[in-house]
Parts: sequence; structure tokens; C-alpha cells
Amino acid sequence: MTTTWSTAPALLESRLDAEFYLPKYLEIVRLIRATGAAKVLGDVEVAGCYGVLPKSEEYGQGSTPLFRGRDLNGQALVAIPDDAPRVPNTYLASKRARLRPNEILLLIKGATIDEPQSVGIVPSSWTTPAIVNGSVYKFGIRAPNDPYYVCAFFGTRYGRGQKTRAIANTGIHYNDQASIRAFWLALPSSAIQRAIGNKVRKAERLRELAAVEWRDAHARLEATLGQPLEPRAFDALNADHLSRPGYRCTSLYPAMTVVSVADEIGAQYFHPRREHARQVASRTGSWQRLDQLARRVRKRGRGIGFLGLDLIDSSTGVVTAASSSTAAEGALFERNDILFSRLRPYLNKVTICTERRGVGSTELLVYRPADGIDAHYLYLVLKCPLGLYQVIDVTSGSTHPRVDEDVVDGIHVPRIGTDGEKQIGDNVRAAFGHWTSAPALVEDARTAIESLIAGTLDEPALLAEGEAIKQWLADHPSPRALEQT
Repeated sequence: MTTTWSTAPALLESRLDAEFYLPKYLEIVRLIRATGAAKVLGDVEVAGCYGVLPKSEEYGQGSTPLFRGRDLNGQALVAIPDDAPRVPNTYLASKRARLRPNEILLLIKGATIDEPQSVGIVPSSWTTPAIVNGSVYKFGIRAPNDPYYVCAFFGTRYGRGQKTRAIANTGIHYNDQASIRAFWLALPSSAIQRAIGNKVRKAERLRELAAVEWRDAHARLEATLGQPLEPRAFDALNADHLSRPGYRCTSLYPAMTVVSVADEIGAQYFHPRREHARQVASRTGSWQRLDQLARRVRKRGRGIGFLGLDLIDSSTGVVTAASSSTAAEGALFERNDILFSRLRPYLNKVTICTERRGVGSTELLVYRPADGIDAHYLYLVLKCPLGLYQVIDVTSGSTHPRVDEDVVDGIHVPRIGTDGEKQIGDNVRAAFGHWTSAPALVEDARTAIESLIAGTLDEPALLAEGEAIKQWLADHPSPRALEQT
């Protein structure tokens, strides 16, 4: 069977290949233009350009973080990940490179070029000196258009569909600048744009509030233990300080003198960083093994949605998206269960189930806290370097690192009293609540834009909601802005 279609001369652009004029792509443009308020991006963008491409040998040669296209996470809001390369500070002088508040970022190449994670916006409260690499096209938006609205637009099927159209029949996943500037935008009144953009702003604010709660939880535990929980605090080791009966550290490479645990017979079990983390966990004078505080659940299930390791955000532990797959079998978990990935533990795929039961990857170890144990306090210990560094060095030298479940069972957890653990748990609960609410707001903004283009948007209801969010933002000022003040 052969399918043919024809394109009216008035719709022809510079491209001559037939795939570019598939009916589904023409329909996207037609619907956007039918709103009566449409412009191409080139008419409303400001200072659009690609990022820069530092040389690989420059990585680690400075303190300026490099934001990469792969760091776009589908939640619209840009954040510098912990593993971002640091490059020479001289790049900050480049107008092309430096990230500025309210700039929109579009991924221009790669397999996810037309996925929701292909777009982001630099938060309005941004103060971090950072640059972006050449896999991203960045631009501002002319007033009175709302950059948060435009960011949400490119996360809809109408925005992503145009990115797909630009790579049709090209053989490579790459959006050039001319194609990007020719993308059509539906630009309703500034009031509608602002009401939709406010949904993304609220998501941004929730993430800022979550960061404060997360920081406070760490600060409480640090004050109790008498040591920072940042990674470098565990790397600054003193051999004499670590030595004890049954363990002698002569340098950064330890030597075992006495083996007191039958299954710990390899040098990796006695890595100085692991030993340091264990000693810190015992500084309160009271600690217990993880398996004394939580029971490892071995149940398997299927049919209720599958959680893959790729859906767990390494920095926060929040599940970034819901899987629609219900056929796979995996580890069965319930509300307040803690999930710890034993595969490549250095990726820190650790999370806590906050809502409903589900099924996850068989690489996930499921821990169910005992009665009276604050699940969110326990989660923080496992997620932060205090717990992580008791595990990851055990896999040293392995080409396919997978930690044994008994090692995770044996993580030392400091006990700081019921009240202290609850205070920290409350901070973590608040942070998690904010983090998990933010993605839904971004998705609501995208849905509102799709309804607008489809002609089904309830504008009075949207405007009322926008005013309510505006008031909420006024009642919950940005922690970054308060700190600067």
C-alpha cells in the first residue's frame, strides 16, 4: 500500500523533503496559528545562541560548573547536579556560555531531543555562576511575553512535535538555529501567559523551599554528629585517627590486621572512607545496624506500575516520572518503604515510597522500618554520604558494581533520640512533599497550553487559579531572595 499527500504551495518552506510536510506536522502548525495569536520564536527571542564546548582536558581545571544537555530533567527547572564538571572560570566572561535568570534552554541534539526533558528554564532567583555546553540552545523572551509560559509550551506536544519535525528525514538528531527560530508559538494575552507561567513559578518555589528543608535536616544531623556530611569531609582522612583494634590504616590504602567478621575478607571492606563513615555514625554513642531498624522485604509482584532505576533522581530521591508499564515483575513495595539500589550504588538511587504501593526493579532492596522508627530519618541516613560511603567502596575494582545485600543490611545508623530523629524526619517529609508536588504543577501548565490550543481552555477558571498562585507566591517568598536581602 502506498500513502500519498500533497502540500499547498502556501505552506511550503525551505525544506523540500516530503516527511517535513507530513499531515501530522502541518496540523500542529495549523492549530497553533488558528489561536489567532501566534508568532515564530525568532520574532520574540532575545540573545538566542548555543552554549560552549570546553575541551575535555579542561574538566576539573576550575570551579565553574558546566551544565550539560543531559542535566535537563523534564521538570522544566534548571539545577546544577552534584556531578557537573568544573571548568576554567574564564568561560564566565562569554555571553554565549553564562546562564542567566529566566533564560530558556532547549536540547538541540541526542535521543531525547523531542522528549519532555528537552526543555528547561533558569530560575528567576538564579545566582550561581555557571555555564552551559553546546548541546543546548539558550534564549530570553521579549516582554510582555512570559518566559515560564514559553518554557511550558516547549514541553507540550505542540512544542516537542516541531522539534521532531525539524529532524525528520535528516538522519541525525540535531536542531539547527534556523529551525529553532522558525518554531511557532501560541502567544495568548499576557494575563493568560502569566496565569499558566505561575504554575511553573510555584513549582520553582516549592523546589527552593524543599532545598531549605533538606539543608536543615542535614544541619541537624551534622550538629549532633559533630561533622559536616558533605562528601569531602569523608575524604579528608587521618590514618592515625582511623586506626583501632582490629583495623590499622597506614595510608590511604588500609592494611587489615585482624578479621573479626567472617564475610569481610577483602581489602575493599576496610577502605578508609568506609571506616570513617562508620566511626562518624557511632559518635553519638548509640548506633544500630540497618537490619535492626528495618526489615528487608523480599516480596515480588506485577500489574501496578513499574519503577525503574532511571526514574529515581539521584540528588533528591524523588521519582521523576510514572511508568505506564504494568507487565514487568519486580520488588513489591508499600508506603514508607525505603528503596535502595544495589546496582552501581555510587549513583545513589535511593528513594522512599510516599504515596502508594508499587513494583520496582529487582535491583532495588526494599526496607520496611520497624514500628517507632521514623522512616524519613532512616531514609536521610541512607541517602546522604554517611550511609552511601559505607557501601560504595565495597564495590571498588568491579566492572559491574553490585553491592551484596548483606553489606546494605549492615549500614551503621546513628540513634539520636526519638525527638531528634522526628525533627529531622519532619524536615525530610516537608522537602519530599515539596519536591513531589512540583512536577505536577509543570504538567498542569503544559496541559493548560494544550487545552488553549485545542480551544477547550476555561479561561476564567485559569485566571482565578493564576491569581491564587500569585498570592501563594507572595505568602511564600523565595528563600534565595531572602538570603540575598
